[in-house]
Amino acid sequence: MKMNYVVLGTNDMQAGVAFYDALFRDTEIKKLHGEGRMTLWGDADFMFALAEPFDGNSACVENGSMIGFNLGSAEKVELIYPSHFKMRVQSS
Repeated sequence: MKMNYVVLGTNDMQAGVAFYDALFRDTEIKKLHGEGRMTLWGDADFMFALAEPFDGNSACVENGSMIGFNLGSAEKVELIYPSHFKMRVQSS
């Protein structure tokens, strides 16, 4: 399993894009998309994005951020999903 992408929610797209443009400037990570509510940077192995939350509410810990994992196959997703669901139900 590897981390495939990270999306961070933002309440100030302009400031966030300026920060990450500067951070990634001298790396292999390049801006791939920069329109609307999302700006995306990436390279051959990783994607990173800033996004204004889809629901229009403020970005915060619970809103606007995502992490994607690449498990390699749908079968592996099916194997891991039930254990995650059980952990979530038990912790409630």
